[in-house]
Amino acid sequence: MYNDSKLLIDVFQNTRFTYITDEEGNFLNQYFINKPVKVINYDEITQNTEKIQIIMYEQPDLLILNNNNLLAIEHFQVDYSYHTKKGSSFLSKYNANHKKIRQENIHERLKNENFVVETEKIETELSYENLYSNVITIFEKHYQKIDKYKKSINSIEALNYKKIEFIFFIEYNVVLPSFIITNNSVQSFVYPHNDIRLIKYLKTKKDISGVIFSVPAFNDIKGYMRFILTNRKNLKNYVINNKTIFDFSKISVEDFNNPIMTSTWISKKNLTTSST
Repeated sequence: MYNDSKLLIDVFQNTRFTYITDEEGNFLNQYFINKPVKVINYDEITQNTEKIQIIMYEQPDLLILNNNNLLAIEHFQVDYSYHTKKGSSFLSKYNANHKKIRQENIHERLKNENFVVETEKIETELSYENLYSNVITIFEKHYQKIDKYKKSINSIEALNYKKIEFIFFIEYNVVLPSFIITNNSVQSFVYPHNDIRLIKYLKTKKDISGVIFSVPAFNDIKGYMRFILTNRKNLKNYVINNKTIFDFSKISVEDFNNPIMTSTWISKKNLTTSST
């Protein structure tokens, strides 16, 4: 229960925020400042407390209460594969059962071998355009539920007079990120929050206050959260600059087609470790 709430709390505690404008920084400071915090269930809300109350919830996935400021956060995940009505084609194949079978085979081999090097080719097509399309499709699905989320929150007596601000937390599920080659011949990873199309789309979404994009660590690049405040005034700062915002209709985005993943498993004195 409250799995998404717990995931969000862990990410907020261990991952840094990035943002572009002072207004975005000021917004975040209402909820993510150096101030005592307590994690509670919705029936444990306390009025007139100095502590920020992080409330585990479902639909939306987390509530953060700082005095009369209430932030409602809805989390969803997107990846680079084509999505059907059943969801991600990547996750439908490379799921927990697939991982379990793979690990069972590796451990069976380790009974007779000192180490195992295993390679696996990702057969599902992964592309930036799939990722962008998934962001829009799933965003729209959750956006249509905002009135439902409000009704649910207002059913809590301790919260039904609060002004609610909504943000979406979009988690990128990345195997290998897409990239562009800059004018300096440097490979630079790019995501939908770098896409001018998404900025234009966000300008039409008046019922949310912002979006957090969660970018995972990759090689020596640390993971981070990019926050974008979505009011029209703030979004005027998001223009094509070929540094943080791009027009990908004029720049070629490169994908890793059918990447090969390699894992090394070592068995020594009945101790098995792995590295990827």
